Amino acid sequence: MSMFDQIKRTFRNGNSLIRLIYINIAVYIALQLLLIISRLFNFDFDPLSYLAIPADLTSILHRPWTIVSYMFLHEQLFHILFNMLALYWFGQLFLMFFSQKQLVSLYLIGGFAGAIFYVASYNIFPFFQPVLHQSILMGASASIMAIIVAS
Repeated sequence: MSMFDQIKRTFRNGNSLIRLIYINIAVYIALQLLLIISRLFNFDFDPLSYLAIPADLTSILHRPWTIVSYMFLHEQLFHILFNMLALYWFGQLFLMFFSQKQLVSLYLIGGFAGAIFYVASYNIFPFFQPVLHQSILMGASASIMAIIVAS
């Protein structure tokens, strides 16, 4: 059995925690491949600007999918490594007391809450006005922090 077949089987038979980790890793690998290809061919394409949530409210209206997509994005290796380690450790602890469905729900709700807090902060506080139009948020930190707090 090949390694790819083992990964598919683990994803299919694994719990929701393993699936969340696999989805995050798959998105990270796909993003890295897109970045490499765009650099090699000198494309002026930044996938982060289409998938990460912007701080500017008008930009969010033009890209509403970013409210979900940002919580699966990681730009650097250590960013995803430490997020996935924390998700695995605290997700295992969470699953000792709660269901898999509650884990996924909390992951998404924590991500939504993090996005709302980020966008509200950038639009309320005058300190952030100079960088409002170029600021983006990405990563599963808000989702993972919700799982940590719940655990």
